[in-house]
Amino acid sequence: MAKDLVGDEPFAVLLGDVLIPGENPATKQLIQVYEATGVGAIAVEEVPKERTNLVRNRGWSSGAQPPFGERLLRVRDLVEKPKPENAPSNLAITGRYVLPTGDFRLP
Repeated sequence: MAKDLVGDEPFAVLLGDVLIPGENPATKQLIQVYEATGVGAIAVEEVPKERTNLVRNRGWSSGAQPPFGERLLRVRDLVEKPKPENAPSNLAITGRYVLPTGDFRLP
């Protein structure tokens, strides 16, 4: 829906119901990842299995081995609001994305 505003530039999506405090802002880190790799980036949070039922309103990421460094994973799939027993990993999407332009859909 924002394609006319974004044009051919990468863009950030920030879900307003999520606050991520810190000295190095999450969105800035995602921009740095995008600039270093040339691919879109999303922020995820590691959630212990026993707490997955508390964060059911989030999407979940299925990660692979870290190709870009210790804290970066290549995402294979995103699953929107799975039941805790069906979550593909313990990585919950936090609502911060930096994405290239193109035809795709967010979860």
